[in-house]
Amino acid sequence: MRRDSFPGRYARMIVAMRLKRSFLVLLTAFFLSACASRIEKLPVPQKDKMQAHRMMIQGDQLLRQNKDHLALLKYLEASTHDPYNETIFNKLGIAYARLLQFERAARAIDRAIRLNPDYAFAHNTRGIVHLAENSTGRAVKSFKRAIRLMPSKYAFHVNLGNAHVQRGEFEMGRAAFLAALAINPGALSGDHVIEISTTTDEPDPERYYRMAVMFADIEAKANCLRYLEKALSNGFKDGPRLQSEKAFDEFREDPDFIELLAAFGLHLS
Repeated sequence: MRRDSFPGRYARMIVAMRLKRSFLVLLTAFFLSACASRIEKLPVPQKDKMQAHRMMIQGDQLLRQNKDHLALLKYLEASTHDPYNETIFNKLGIAYARLLQFERAARAIDRAIRLNPDYAFAHNTRGIVHLAENSTGRAVKSFKRAIRLMPSKYAFHVNLGNAHVQRGEFEMGRAAFLAALAINPGALSGDHVIEISTTTDEPDPERYYRMAVMFADIEAKANCLRYLEKALSNGFKDGPRLQSEKAFDEFREDPDFIELLAAFGLHLS
C-alpha cells in the first residue's frame, strides 16, 4: 500500500485547519446574529462547559503573549462548546478589537450583554471599542454603566476618564481619575500608564498641554511629564503660560521636571 508523501499530508493538514477555522467563524457568526434583546440560556453539558473553559484559559494565555489571532481561534472554539457563556463572548470581543475588527467585536460584546445585561466587564469592553472608533459619547455611557454595576473597579474609572479627556471634558476626566486613585493609588502609574488617543491625526500641542496640567493637578507625575513632553515636542511655545501655571508648583524643584524643561531650553523660576 502506497504511503502519502510528506508534502501531500502537509497540504491536507493545512486544508483541514482552514476548514475548521472557517467552520468556527461561521458557527460563531450564527450565534452573534441572534436578534433577541435578551438570550435565554439553554442547558449545556458539563463536559462541554469544561472544554469551553479550557479553551478560554488557553486563549487568555495567548492574548497575554500578544498572539491575538491564535487567541481569537481559541475563543471561537470555546464559544462553540458553550454558546451561552457571556465571559467567552466578551473575551472574543476583546480579541476582535485588538485585531481592529471593531464591527465583529461589537457583535460579540452585544451577545455577551444580551446573555447577561448586568455583566459589567462587557459594558466596559463595549466602551473601549466605542473609544477606539472615536464614538466618545457612547463610550462615556458604556463606562458609566460598567461603573454603576461594579463601582469598585478602578480600571472602569480610568477608562471613563480617558473618554472624557478625549472629548475635551478635562474637569470630568479629572474627577474620574481621582475616583480611580481613591480606589487604587497606583491606578495612573506603572502598568496603568495612560495613553490617550486624539480624535484627529494631527498632533495637538494645546491638548497635550492641558492634559499635562490636569495630571499635574492630581499629582500624577509620570503622566504629567509624558504629556508635557508631547506638548513641547509638538510645538508648544507659550513659556509665560508655563511659568505661571499653578498646577506645576508641586514639581518646580523636581529633578525630572527640571530636566525635561531644560531639554527644550525652558526654566521655571
